[in-house]
Parts: sequence; C-alpha cells; structure tokens
Amino acid sequence: NMNYLAHLFFSDNTPHSMLGNLLGDFIKGNVEGKFPLEVVEGIRNHRKVDTFTASNDIVSSSRKLISKERYRYAGIIIDVVYDHFLSRNWDFYSSAGLDEFIGTVYKNLVNHEVRIPHNAGLIIEKMIQEDWLRSYRTMEGVDTTFKRISKRMRRKNDLWTAVDELEVNYDRLNMHFLKFFPELITHLRGSGRGNLHLPE
Repeated sequence: NMNYLAHLFFSDNTPHSMLGNLLGDFIKGNVEGKFPLEVVEGIRNHRKVDTFTASNDIVSSSRKLISKERYRYAGIIIDVVYDHFLSRNWDFYSSAGLDEFIGTVYKNLVNHEVRIPHNAGLIIEKMIQEDWLRSYRTMEGVDTTFKRISKRMRRKNDLWTAVDELEVNYDRLNMHFLKFFPELITHLRGSGRGNLHLPE
C-alpha cells in the first residue's frame, strides 16, 4: 500500500488519528486495546479504505491499463498514481490547501506519544525528512517515488521506470481517479466518518 496521502486525507486532524491512518499498513490482526482509541479508529479507517479500493471496479479498470511487464506491481503503481491525482485535484476535495495540510500532517506525526513498530517509525521519519507527500504532485516526484520503492524491494522489479505507465495513460487514469474518489468519500461518510474536510 503506497497511497499515503489518501489515507491521511481521511484522518481527523489529530496526531493519533493521522498516526492510526498511516499505521494500517504496518499492523496486522486485531488492534483493539493495543493502542489509544483514536489510533485504533484510524487503523480501522485505513482498512475500510483498503477494502473498498481493492474491490472497486474503477480501480480494477486502472490496473488493467498497466503494461504486461509491470502488471504484477499494478496495485502499487495505481496507489502512487492515485496519490498523484489527489495532489493535482486537491482543491476539489479539501478547503485546506495541500501545502497547509501536509505541514499539519508532519507536525502531527512528530507530536504523538505512541509506541509504534520500528519499521513504521523509520518510514514516518523518512517521509518527513524527504517530504514524500509534496513529491506526488509532479511527474519528477512520482518518478522518484517509484525509484525509491523499487530500491526497497528485495526482488528484482520493473518499478524503476514505472512513471512511464502514468505518462502513457495520464488522461484515462485521471478520469478514473475523478470517478473513484467521490465514491470512496461517499462510502466512508456512509460508514460514519464525521470528518470536517470531506466535501458535502
């Protein structure tokens, strides 16, 4: 799961909520009672986003656009690509500017007092140091993101040049995103998210 920006978008503006919405990728199994309640709710929310996304027909159409040689990584590629389109289309969905939002995220992620898995701590540290969330906006940033993921993988992979997939299918993927994201918002609102920056 690499769609960090989307997961943070769906959190409440508190250190614990933002942390929980990020931790969903690092923590498996039952989380009840293992973290403060707001962190647990964030992890649950993260899982709702993942479940809805995994079974969504529009996302499936996006994955099908990925070339044969990179298809095994289509899930990762679409995660990153959708974060790119969330950055580009941010003002449709949020009244807070993207820069301001990212500043708040970094502040919140530094200001929690929760014991978290070591690997999650390292990722959060790097995310802030290298300003990952702002990098999704540009093609250059997306390219850097794929190269970083490629390097982290143990097995040989074709993600090093995966920005090509975005370039080739740019308009169709953007169209898919613009159809999908409101569906995701509606789904989460239906499941009781009282989130202030979700548009009505």
